[in-house]
Amino acid sequence: MAWGAAREHKFATLAIGALVLFFALLLTPERREISMDERARQLGALIVVNGGDYIDAAGAPNPAKLFIGSNRLWVLDPALHILLEVPLQQVRALFVEPAGADWKLRLDWDQTTVEFLYPGAFGEDLARVAYETLHSLLYRELPVLR
Repeated sequence: MAWGAAREHKFATLAIGALVLFFALLLTPERREISMDERARQLGALIVVNGGDYIDAAGAPNPAKLFIGSNRLWVLDPALHILLEVPLQQVRALFVEPAGADWKLRLDWDQTTVEFLYPGAFGEDLARVAYETLHSLLYRELPVLR
């Protein structure tokens, strides 16, 4: 008799566990994570490059991606929220330079200077890719007529 009661108890526990799992799956909120490609389409960005660490007004570094459109630059955080938007027509200067062991990309626009720090072994390469990409959109050369 003890064997039958234990067996019924095991099936009841299994059934209750299955019901709890079923309801947990039903009630879990759906989290829709946006992809980088989808976010680029939403913004109208043509190119996305590594932004290194965006140095905000308080001097704190924030990991960033640069979404570059034909007339705008967006700086986004890892959650793909906009930290900064820069109209490319207002950019006055663009510099890439060493900053100790790291590399720095500096963008002067309107009355503001924005800096991006690229640390690590590939800091120079990443900073130069961002620089060349922005430079190619800012300073388009006129085609040569032959």
